[in-house]
Amino acid sequence: MDNNLSTAIVSASGSLIIAIVAILTNNKRIDDLAKRMDQRFESMEKRMDQRFDGMEKLFTEKLLRVEQVMDARIKHLEDNQ
Repeated sequence: MDNNLSTAIVSASGSLIIAIVAILTNNKRIDDLAKRMDQRFESMEKRMDQRFDGMEKLFTEKLLRVEQVMDARIKHLEDNQ
């Protein structure tokens, strides 16, 4: 009977150790995944910032061009009155 009890304890301990190793391995994988996702989101954020900065520059240039055209038309109207 004592032999069966020690076998059961060793078996349970082995299972517990395997479960702990599996949990720690999964936690490491989850941490790695979280780091990769953070890097991807940072990269995407940088690209979006660059695109918005480019669009802001383009919008400013187009708005300046519209302003110049409007000024020219107003000047033309004032000169022809």
